[in-house]
Amino acid sequence: MQRIHKGGLLLALVLAFLSLAPRAEASLYAQGERVKVTGVVTDAKGTPLANVQVTLVASRSFFNLRQLKESDKDLRRVAATTGPKGEYTIEWPWDNYYNRFEVQVGLPLRAGRTERVEVLARQDVTQLLDKGTPAVPALVVANAGLIDRVRQFRSELVSDDLRKVYEDMGDPDEVKKVRYPDHEEVSWWYFESGAMYRFVSGKLAEVSHFTPVKPF
Repeated sequence: MQRIHKGGLLLALVLAFLSLAPRAEASLYAQGERVKVTGVVTDAKGTPLANVQVTLVASRSFFNLRQLKESDKDLRRVAATTGPKGEYTIEWPWDNYYNRFEVQVGLPLRAGRTERVEVLARQDVTQLLDKGTPAVPALVVANAGLIDRVRQFRSELVSDDLRKVYEDMGDPDEVKKVRYPDHEEVSWWYFESGAMYRFVSGKLAEVSHFTPVKPF
């Protein structure tokens, strides 16, 4: 039993070493050669999505002995914005150290004063790049409605109070509107922060606090 245990440990160490070593096979590209990832971002109906963020994420993939699974390290990102017809092109200076490449469609969102990126679509393009450049992945955003809702919300930040709360709290988890004959009331709900802000015709009218609710 002891010999089997040592043999298994040795095999795991060898595999880990091989995963960290540079690729043994010859690369299609010279070090520093510029390769391209290009294509069109669409929604589920095939409609091109303009002015959305596309990011190429390069990483070194290796077998993590502690977690006993594949992991990525040393991430590098190169971003572009789609044009009027959803088109984009990203250039990457080839580096033999990196062995995994993923393209992501992201929507920048704000939580408080910190910005994060909600990934709406992603595709591993490692094998596409191994076949040559340019790589042309199919990026389809299933939840394109979120992009429209965020853009509509931000276009309505027309008063000082609205802009001030947005700067302090970021994008709300939920927005509720009630229209009256002579005015409109809007409430912004921040569930994790346990806060609700109510505006009347763009003026802050109420701030309510409740027990924070974690997302499901």
